[in-house]
Amino acid sequence: MSANRPLIAATRDSQQLQLQVKSGTIPNDWYGHVFINSPAGSVNSNGLPFPQDTQETGSPIMNGDGYVFRIDLNPGQASLQTELVKPACYYADVATKEGNANQFGKLFGFENWGMTRMSLELGSRNELNTAITPFQFQGDSAPRLLACYDAGRPWEIDPVNLETITPIGANSEWVASTPAKAFPFGIVQSTAHPSFDPVTKEMFFVNFTKSIHTVINNDEVMELIKKDESLVKQSFQNIINRIHNLTDTGEILQVLKQHLLEPVVEEEHKIAQWLHGIFHHGHLHRDQTNTQIEGITTNAASLPATPPSNPEEDAVYLLRWNGESAPLQKWKVQDQNGKPVKIIQCMHQTTITQDYIILADATFKFSLDLLFNHPFSDTKIDNFLRKFLTVQQLPYLDVYIIARADLNPSNNTITCKKLQQPIPLEAVHFTANYSNPNGMVTLHLAHNSAACLAEWVRTYDTMAPDGKTAPNPEVVGLISVGDMDIGRIGKVVIDAKTATIVSQNYIIEKGNLDHIAQIGAHTWGVGLYTFRDIISANTPVNEINHIYWSCYGLDPRLLTKFMYDLYTHYENRIIPVETMLSLTQQGIPFVLSRQNVSTMTLEDAYTFPANAILKSIQFVPKSGNNSLIDPQMNGYIFTTEVVNYPNADGDNYLCEIWIFDAGNLQQGPICVLNHPELNYAFTLHSAWTATIGPSPRNYKINIREDYDPLIKQLEPAFRQPQIQQLFNQFVYPPFHA
Repeated sequence: MSANRPLIAATRDSQQLQLQVKSGTIPNDWYGHVFINSPAGSVNSNGLPFPQDTQETGSPIMNGDGYVFRIDLNPGQASLQTELVKPACYYADVATKEGNANQFGKLFGFENWGMTRMSLELGSRNELNTAITPFQFQGDSAPRLLACYDAGRPWEIDPVNLETITPIGANSEWVASTPAKAFPFGIVQSTAHPSFDPVTKEMFFVNFTKSIHTVINNDEVMELIKKDESLVKQSFQNIINRIHNLTDTGEILQVLKQHLLEPVVEEEHKIAQWLHGIFHHGHLHRDQTNTQIEGITTNAASLPATPPSNPEEDAVYLLRWNGESAPLQKWKVQDQNGKPVKIIQCMHQTTITQDYIILADATFKFSLDLLFNHPFSDTKIDNFLRKFLTVQQLPYLDVYIIARADLNPSNNTITCKKLQQPIPLEAVHFTANYSNPNGMVTLHLAHNSAACLAEWVRTYDTMAPDGKTAPNPEVVGLISVGDMDIGRIGKVVIDAKTATIVSQNYIIEKGNLDHIAQIGAHTWGVGLYTFRDIISANTPVNEINHIYWSCYGLDPRLLTKFMYDLYTHYENRIIPVETMLSLTQQGIPFVLSRQNVSTMTLEDAYTFPANAILKSIQFVPKSGNNSLIDPQMNGYIFTTEVVNYPNADGDNYLCEIWIFDAGNLQQGPICVLNHPELNYAFTLHSAWTATIGPSPRNYKINIREDYDPLIKQLEPAFRQPQIQQLFNQFVYPPFHA
């Protein structure tokens, strides 16, 4: 590692480290294992940061292979082991990486396209970099683990050696959002947070499809890029030169329509047609997105008056797995009127109660610009596409309730109840009490108000408010969480039988703004949360009494002019825009708080120093009981940090682990751990298990049998032999040794 570590840095190397004590004392009464997932760059970048002056320059750090940490907690000790998550598509990516001597790289290589990593011939990477879900079926001697991602099937990983074992469900059991004949690695839209019931020993997944595939993969623009990227790039530039200063959609349509009548080259004509289709079919401009966002369902070659109808384009499926090798049980979800459920954004989070499965249209947009924003590594084209394809996230949360008693294996559909009125604030993360007395479901929600977790700071961005200052290079690629309003912590009680909201309460806490360095508990930038037995493989939490929250505050480096403009007219606004800008310019630090759920107050908090950036948080129980404290407070809060220790050579960001007593946050960390080789950029969701053991591997998909049928149906058919050779030589051997 260099003398001065940048803010964005991560290794992909397998590690086994004994963590060192920097300050304080390692607890003698902690135990178990903490697992954390994180993105760690690509096969080309070999970690983070993404190298300059390459196709990957400026990519969001969320676009990276999953890299899993396991920290073993023993009395007075903490050791760490890491490993990359390696599904089948990983080996295809390695085989086609830049600089490889084989013939496959130029034909099939993957590139970073916004939030996705795509190959125009092979499809999309399942990066499995977001969450870890423990589960333990009957007969399992110890908890097992899933690595999960919003755009791919979950894969089981071994808790002991962290080896990637198998996908859950064959390709034939999932519905891809991309045409089946286009790619062997289709985009499977799922959830980063499947739900495991530790009582009934059932795992529930979701799989949803949207009409976006007709733009991403089924139009002639993609074929043109394959044939002659430089010519397509020039064609884009010619068109953009004519319309980039226009702001009215009608004017843009008129110019594009005129362009279609002019004698231009075929490539330019088809691109103008494609852009005309986007605007013609009403992909909403950012100033129009307070109404529902409609998916794009146009084809580049034809522009009908209305989008074509395909009943399979908008669908939600619920899948249940009981650990057996039989196919997953699967139901298509329909609403009370028998119509398919339509997801506008994504299904990042699911949760369960004793009697219900709760689904939601989570506030993590899946808009076209995030997938088709970076095909040429050209900032002018990229900027144009973002300007007209980006939308606001929905400022509310649609919730869908499925009664578990209605899940009949003999049926292939299940009827849900959509909440009659949406929860009036957006949320990407939520959880629920397992107990639901008399059908009353209690949800606990992180309301990321006017914060866009799907956006990132780009190389061509400018900073709010004047749009003149370039972004600090050290934050390019970070999530652009320059919040444009104060966050809220919510508790909403729903009558599941009538699908109505019974009560709703929110914590809105500004903290001590007169002394920001000691601001105390606040809700500026509500982030991740944890509580005792969160996503436990063994223990349900009937009633959550205490929740621990990370709130990331306000950072002037992350509020771009683009995000400022996008959310200036946020409809749920509490704090005036001018005040938000002033507070952001001052900066508000991270805080770790404990919520008393019954009183809806933040009872305990620790304000981090300005140089500390809080990443993941995880509750770790103490061994033994303590009658003097609530069991849900009898433990430690395990956190990952990136801390700046600037010196004469500039900023120097080091990775550390800070441990807090869950019963006394305000005293600060009781122990700080580090190691010279500890190296991550952005750790995400975590889990804790009391024990570990090797996976029994009694469930395993045959990878060859899983992909060969997909390869045999690829069109055009001349692609099949070389892709089959690639799989035979590089993809199958790691799974069939």
